Amino acid sequence: MSVLKSELPFLEVKKTAQSDPVVSSMVNLREKITDLETKADQLEKRISGSRLDIRV
Repeated sequence: MSVLKSELPFLEVKKTAQSDPVVSSMVNLREKITDLETKADQLEKRISGSRLDIRV
């Protein structure tokens, strides 16, 4: 497997959520992190766009 990986770095094995619960958990965490990052960006824009600009 390591030989294949070194020879074909562009080849990535994809697993479905049904085949591996760890992969499913990682995907769910990644989606939640992305959602939180989006919300943080929106809040940052609202705060910086408001008249009260608080710097920490």
